[in-house]
Amino acid sequence: MIINTKLKEIKLDPIKSLISRADLKRTIRYTNHYFRKVIGCSQTTLIGMSDKKILHPDMPQVIYELMWDRIKNDEEMLCVIKYTTKNGDYYWATTLFKTKYHPISKEFNGYLALSHAVSKYAINHIEPYMKNC
Repeated sequence: MIINTKLKEIKLDPIKSLISRADLKRTIRYTNHYFRKVIGCSQTTLIGMSDKKILHPDMPQVIYELMWDRIKNDEEMLCVIKYTTKNGDYYWATTLFKTKYHPISKEFNGYLALSHAVSKYAINHIEPYMKNC
């Protein structure tokens, strides 16, 4: 097994958005082109994958539990998240999680994640807390 010891931070384009949708089981159902480019995977690879595979292991699990609790209560959540790419590199994003409903039945059927570049200032203030989790 080859271990990449030179992981790097991917800098997001401050103008572009990463968009993904997942169902109630946290299975990815849609991604936009920029999301696929940053992650380094094709649409075919991502569709059906658990969203847990793109979450960086440094992120405290409580963030995701809080996100799901809020979404299930039809509340949005905006937070700074560290994600991982296919090759193990990582990127930071400010992500808005929103509840999604079926267009006909109007039943809750998952969430939309809309992500953007985050400032280095925010990262510098968040990172020390992650190391203590």
